[in-house]
Amino acid sequence: MKLSFISKTTLLVFALACFSLTLNAQAPDGDGPKGPGKEKIEHKVNRIAKELNLDAEQTAELLKIERDFKEKARALRPDSDVVNQDRSEAEAQLKTLRAEHRQSLQSVLTPEQMKQYRDLRAQNRPPKKARIQQGQ
Repeated sequence: MKLSFISKTTLLVFALACFSLTLNAQAPDGDGPKGPGKEKIEHKVNRIAKELNLDAEQTAELLKIERDFKEKARALRPDSDVVNQDRSEAEAQLKTLRAEHRQSLQSVLTPEQMKQYRDLRAQNRPPKKARIQQGQ
């Protein structure tokens, strides 16, 4: 059976569309063989280490703190399989987790580096009103 030029073109477009959909469906958010978002965490820590002039020991400790925080925070997400609690309880646990995260950072960073860290976060974070409108 001979296919016309239009049929071949239509078939090719359809195949490319299906292929691109499967590519987009795989590994969202940097989830890959190393685990969820590991590349993002490493990139973030390396950027912070450079900005704050951290030594190798501080950088390694910061990476450990950030990975631990992300893993625990992910478990508190409403769509997580682990969470079977009401929203206010999860929010209270997240607030406690953030306080622990802050304390961990303070144990690794000098007071001057902690100030720089807060300034860096403030620069890179949109205003609260904008985050609320976006649902974050």
